[in-house]
Amino acid sequence: METQECINIYENIFRPKFITFPGCAYMDDTGFITNNKLNLERILKIADSFYKLNNIKINKQKSELLLRKNVNKKNPLDKKVNINFGQETIEIEPTPCNQSSRFLGVWINAYTGITDKMMIYLFNSLIIPIIEYRTQLHIIEDAKLDKLMAPFRMFIKNKLKFAKTTPNAILETNFIYNLNNFVANQKQAKITNFVLQMNAEVIQIIKRINNKKNQNHFIRNIELLVENNFSILRNNTILSEYSIEGGPTVLRNILSKEVYIKNFKFFKDNNIIFLDQITTLDKKHILSIEKLETRSYVKLNRKKKLQKNTKFYQKIIEEMTISRATYSIKSEKLEQIVELDDDIYSTKGTVLFTAETMPNKGATVISKISRGRYQNRIVFGKIVEVDFDNKIAFLNHFENTSTEKEKSLVLKKCEG
Repeated sequence: METQECINIYENIFRPKFITFPGCAYMDDTGFITNNKLNLERILKIADSFYKLNNIKINKQKSELLLRKNVNKKNPLDKKVNINFGQETIEIEPTPCNQSSRFLGVWINAYTGITDKMMIYLFNSLIIPIIEYRTQLHIIEDAKLDKLMAPFRMFIKNKLKFAKTTPNAILETNFIYNLNNFVANQKQAKITNFVLQMNAEVIQIIKRINNKKNQNHFIRNIELLVENNFSILRNNTILSEYSIEGGPTVLRNILSKEVYIKNFKFFKDNNIIFLDQITTLDKKHILSIEKLETRSYVKLNRKKKLQKNTKFYQKIIEEMTISRATYSIKSEKLEQIVELDDDIYSTKGTVLFTAETMPNKGATVISKISRGRYQNRIVFGKIVEVDFDNKIAFLNHFENTSTEKEKSLVLKKCEG
């Protein structure tokens, strides 16, 4: 391949630029099958012209002649036969019927039947390469390839006296026959060719040219905008708009690899990324799977279905907590939690009602005392009466008697 490269446009000076691909090819055994000598010589004439056209050197004296049946005794064949091979005449001695001839690594004899190894060898070394060569630019569906493969499997099974229901794996396993198939060969050939082409120097040059063209395309579009007084607004808040809140301690950094992988589908289905999503507000206890179902980030269609994952979720509890009775997080795990403090700055998906929402009688509420001796104190209560006209709710409040080591909130009715 060559071209002319201009090195001086003013003087019209060019220099040749070329690349040479050194190539060397070897021709394997070629067989010609015909019914008489005249047709054989016609085929050999065409083959000889092909060899000369492509400058292929062959040794015509190594040709062999095989006969498909015995020669008529009334007209016996000479010991040596003269055959016109293109412009030359060669003298060939036919192979006797009681001897064998080697072709493509297989010994052929008039009396010996084809063996199983011969069939497998011819299929893998002759038929498969032909199909692969002719489908270099095509991808055939697996169903069609299996349909094409069926007659070959049936033929080989019949020759081996196998039943039709014999599993194909017996023929294709590496430990027995290692019969190749069209589907596996197509995948291997296409992937191999793609990798080789992508790593070829010529393809890399083409890719660089295409990349350059794409860059020029974008630059020209930008120039077109600028020339027509179009401005481009830069969004500096895009990263903050798409940031994921709820962290900053991610589960994959604090859980072991084994436990994280076993619960990965559970995390994915319920949008769970951070440790804060499965802990209490103070980050010191792991939520039970029943309490986890009440969180707002759990999908509605997953409500009351999380308990199916109890087996894997228990692995998290075993690894993270001191005991199943308290659900308290281990001290060494607490040290790994980022920004651990006593301040609660997020409800972590807990469903809360606004102050304007009037609760029903019997509902449990959390309230903050706004006046009196216990001002700003958080109390728990149960609604006993609701005055909707004046928007006043009367409740019995309860005292918190639970300790930090307990996983559940224990309330006692206030006697004062």
